[in-house]
Amino acid sequence: MLNFRTAKLAHEQGHEVLLSVNDFGQLHHKNYRDIEAAGVRVDRRPMPDITGFASRVTYKIKDKLLSPDRHFKNCFAFKPDYIFVNNQGTYDFAGSPLAAWLLKTGIPFALLSQHNPEVNGLPSAWYRTARTIFTKADKTFFISHRNFETASRSLALPLDNAIEVCNPLSSETVSYVPYPASERPTMCMAARFECDVKGQDILLSVLASDYWKQKDWVLNLYGEGPDKAYLEDLIQFYGLGDRVFLKGYRKTIEDIWAENQLLLMVSITEGTPISLLTAVVAGRAAVVTNVGGCAEYVADNKTGFVAEAPTFNSLHEALARAWSHRHEWEAYGLAARKFALEKIDFAPEKTILAAITGQKS
Repeated sequence: MLNFRTAKLAHEQGHEVLLSVNDFGQLHHKNYRDIEAAGVRVDRRPMPDITGFASRVTYKIKDKLLSPDRHFKNCFAFKPDYIFVNNQGTYDFAGSPLAAWLLKTGIPFALLSQHNPEVNGLPSAWYRTARTIFTKADKTFFISHRNFETASRSLALPLDNAIEVCNPLSSETVSYVPYPASERPTMCMAARFECDVKGQDILLSVLASDYWKQKDWVLNLYGEGPDKAYLEDLIQFYGLGDRVFLKGYRKTIEDIWAENQLLLMVSITEGTPISLLTAVVAGRAAVVTNVGGCAEYVADNKTGFVAEAPTFNSLHEALARAWSHRHEWEAYGLAARKFALEKIDFAPEKTILAAITGQKS
């Protein structure tokens, strides 16, 4: 989302922009199709078929032997004055042809980190390459202060060129969503079904304990993802089928908050989740794990509740504190909204482009 919005703004300001994206035969995201229709050049880099063992081995051999030019030939032909690299993970580029390109070119470039694992985040084989590229970068952008600190530790670098930016909201509005008047506390998670990142399985194990089974509550899980079947099985395994519901996607964030009172964000690793930002702006308190930028938007026992680690015991303790204050969730949510409206940068693409071009946003 942030790379799309930055490219769109640069185009609107009169810059010639080439947006190079991985693609599986078509532009899978509506934003990319829209920006192409608006006049931005979009370079589709087809993803190879590496589903079979032989295909994976062949691809790895070719990837080692062939020049990065074959991956970025259209980018080279474009002759950019500046390169902006969007990394879902801070070191995604380090083991790819992109690293060779960035080291080969003399063109100034910036790196955007959307997410940085706090444990085992940088493979040792990539350490030197990543360190060299971060040293060479003109600017480095981080979605949270915690991600910046983790990267600085992992790279053993001060990262004096780092700038912290905010993720853009996925909602078009920043309006308060009236608190639903439900006697039965209604909690939710809005996150892709990927348990090794988002931690839904740990949450379900907590809620399956005797302590929580004796209480009356509902949990709605919004999203889709590779672990959907696992979560369906786990819900049945724990006997939570009458309390935990997989809701899929909703058309708008407002649809979610019209029926839920509290956000649970129990991630194992994070950048700064957009679902958290949209929740606090909508006026909802949250229970979060202290990873990535989550605790930067939740003041413990003031605007929400923070679990110190994504573990059973820490999560249970934070949830129990939240439960004891359940009649104050609405007030906590209003305080969270006030804090968020003062802290969030609602036009982070302007901040990024201003830093790159040296112009005021």
